[in-house]
Amino acid sequence: MKELDGHSGWVSDLVFSRDGRHLVSASADQSLRLWDMRSRQEIAILRGHSDEVHTVALSPDGRMLASGGKDGTVMLWDLAAIPSGQSYQRAADDVAWLEKLGESTCLRYEPRFTNFAILDFKDLTSSTDVPLTLSEDEQIIGCGKGHFFNTYDWKDRLRFYELQGATPQLLQDLRLEEPLRQDLRQHHMLDYCPAKRLAAWGTRSGTLHILSLDDSAKHITFNTGLEEIFPAGFSPSGRWLAVSSPVRGKLQVWDLANRKVALECDARVVTRTVFANGGNTLALINQDTLPHEVIFCDLTQPEKGLVRFPMGAAGRGELAVSPDGRLVAAPTRQGVFFVFDGKTMERKWELHGHMQSVLGVQFSPDGKRLVSTSASHEAAKIWDLETRQELLTLSGRGSQLWRVAFVENGNSLLIGCKGQVATWQIWRAPSWEEIHEVERNGGGWKRSN
Repeated sequence: MKELDGHSGWVSDLVFSRDGRHLVSASADQSLRLWDMRSRQEIAILRGHSDEVHTVALSPDGRMLASGGKDGTVMLWDLAAIPSGQSYQRAADDVAWLEKLGESTCLRYEPRFTNFAILDFKDLTSSTDVPLTLSEDEQIIGCGKGHFFNTYDWKDRLRFYELQGATPQLLQDLRLEEPLRQDLRQHHMLDYCPAKRLAAWGTRSGTLHILSLDDSAKHITFNTGLEEIFPAGFSPSGRWLAVSSPVRGKLQVWDLANRKVALECDARVVTRTVFANGGNTLALINQDTLPHEVIFCDLTQPEKGLVRFPMGAAGRGELAVSPDGRLVAAPTRQGVFFVFDGKTMERKWELHGHMQSVLGVQFSPDGKRLVSTSASHEAAKIWDLETRQELLTLSGRGSQLWRVAFVENGNSLLIGCKGQVATWQIWRAPSWEEIHEVERNGGGWKRSN
């Protein structure tokens, strides 16, 4: 028996094609879904009804589909015009760690093991092994931010690599005087600035390290006066670096151009900070208070102080910044998320729609859409930022979907939970070629009242 999971409402009607190769389901979630019975995979989602879909029928040749619903309309769908490529695909069930590398590939890795590989978004079930031999006890402890990743032997050897295609290029091989924290739950042990090709990490004693990945002689250290620190995020240009000490409930922002602390405040930061407004406005989630807070600061005028907004309990994901730096979005566990103005540091909107927690948020590359993630039947919701209306709900699998990335030039969504198996999945929009083909055939569906 195979369970076909996709609808977010009750299923009202089912019909098989005559050859048994396809199944069509109608649902109260206002959609119809076309299934391939050989692969047991969803081929397409058909949307057009404005209310519950109650009944569905297939023509004898399997080309035309008719549906009727509570909205009082009958719709005719030309199944031959539906793009043949799958709009939804799952990664293999044993995949737990994925990191976007570029628009077409991601890195599959296992921190506790030595095997990792390149996956192509066109086929998440196959991979190309990365040729790299690690020494005993050496493991991957960080990757992302461009094509950088690093390994650590949990003693004193820290190595930095850059992937060139599927080939790892060793950039730096360091022997550390002070070991890093031995805590794989801390996913922020290091951070990278691709623009300046810098890496940063902290130590238990509060020493901050900044390393040029192109020149090992350019390795500087700062005494932060804190303890148990980790780099909470570079600004895009590399001028600012936020450093967090969760055990002390302190956050510092270093001005790397002048090698001094530009800001220190009381805040327990356990996720990445972000930088809006041309990289000069700092935004973070402070988890040292109940309710949690979103805090802003203009780093060009830090003497003006912090701007604080209570937000309830924060979602598991991080803040997101729009591509132009104008907007900042924050997830909450109350089923809503907030959008702020990155320049004026004012709260603009509170968007409702999720039945469960909003765990992650991300802006589209063109800045016109925003995606919020949750779980299972509300895996993701897509919002129009001009109208602030919910456009679409995507159902998937997983109970803690907080990582979201736009890939394939913004035409696809990669969503999952870092560290959890059977949660990684991708949704694709049809290509312009597929859309033009449908238009040449007279449209994908016809409707009559």
